[in-house]
Amino acid sequence: MDTHDELCVANSWDTLEQLIRVEPLGAVVFNPAADGTMDITRACRLIRRYSSIPFVAYVPLDAPFARGIAHMSNDGLQDLVVLRANDSPARFREILARFGTVRELAEIVEALEPFLRLLPATLRPVLIDALRQPHVYASAEAIAAAAAMTVSALYRSFRFARLNSPKSFVVGAHVFRGYLYLKDVGFSIRDVAAKLGYTHPRIFAHQIGCVFGERPSKVRLSLEMDEAVRRLVAWFSSRERTNGERCLERGPSTIAHVVKRTSLGLALALLASLPDAIAAQVRIEPVDFRPFADGRTWIVKQPMVYRIGVSKDSVVIPQGFVTDMASIPPVLQSIIQQNGPYQLPAIVHDYLYWRQECTREQSDRILLLGMTEHEVSRAHRTAIYDAVRAAGQFAWAANARERAQNLLRVIPANRLNTRSATYWPEYRAQLMIAGARNPTTIPVPAKFCARGSMSVHDALTSH
Repeated sequence: MDTHDELCVANSWDTLEQLIRVEPLGAVVFNPAADGTMDITRACRLIRRYSSIPFVAYVPLDAPFARGIAHMSNDGLQDLVVLRANDSPARFREILARFGTVRELAEIVEALEPFLRLLPATLRPVLIDALRQPHVYASAEAIAAAAAMTVSALYRSFRFARLNSPKSFVVGAHVFRGYLYLKDVGFSIRDVAAKLGYTHPRIFAHQIGCVFGERPSKVRLSLEMDEAVRRLVAWFSSRERTNGERCLERGPSTIAHVVKRTSLGLALALLASLPDAIAAQVRIEPVDFRPFADGRTWIVKQPMVYRIGVSKDSVVIPQGFVTDMASIPPVLQSIIQQNGPYQLPAIVHDYLYWRQECTREQSDRILLLGMTEHEVSRAHRTAIYDAVRAAGQFAWAANARERAQNLLRVIPANRLNTRSATYWPEYRAQLMIAGARNPTTIPVPAKFCARGSMSVHDALTSH
């Protein structure tokens, strides 16, 4: 975090929820057992009620947490940080930067682009930031100061770009962020007004009516994002000042400048104190991978063989297999992708979930065998195994649907070289239009699958 970032600390679930309700948090980082009791029900409730705020679990990856991680993932947990495994400062900075961006911000910025591109270079990013964290910008003067320009120059720039007044922009930015908060069932109108710095919820309700032409209750229930963006753009760009000026009479001057500036627009609610976790080493010989542009989907560039224990039972992951590790619950994928001991067994597991020649139970068990052979700690491998047992059915069913549709998953050898800006869904569509089909591959041997029905000891030590 930068020196001017703000950290809000909660030492109980009640305090955490109170912070969520009144502070403009950019993310919530929490340990569901920080107060000594694992309370997954409470965590899932908060994640569901305040879905506009990214929740990140900070946990030891051991067995007691595994099923809870799976349940929280199904309810909308955004990411997972594992103590002593992937909790470096760089990792936290990456997460905070990623979640510091309001998901819906891109839509409103794109709609305003014809106006924003006419503004001075120093002003444009300030206005985008005001849409992201309007609590920082209580007035036109605050925008001018952040853009290093005079107030009169600010007004001239708005006129040149055919935008309504800077005061109107301040109101619209607050209403935009308030609209997103209103979509969360956990926030009352009073909560939203307080988070945005209004001195009274009636003022916020009045400005919602000015911009959207609806009462907050109706906006919450029936105003969809596309229509909200259209009305906001009309508000920002309208040169008809009558309604705007009437709204501004009760506008920004009544917004208190109360919340601390954070460079990423982030505040964290952190329930702390965690036990130790252990890293592991890789034993399998790695092969070459080529990433697609999203950085989450990879092509296996060479055949990869996994032989279980001392046996001769093996599976060959073919050259060209596309893996996104979707067979692993989403909140665990960031760990697996960054740590070799988890990565290669996860690719095997992904392939078994695609082929479905082993049963799902056998495939999950073979993942456990692979992690054991690669010396993943007992706590970590048990946690990951329990998580895939609890939540893997979703990925299994999705793979079954794709196979039924004959979708491509193994790229032909002559099409493996992709451009750096290529995305897998588009590339798969191009290949299938060109007539590409999944090439014939070696079946997964029944004896290999049978190892997934044995105990770990027997599977690894029997010939």
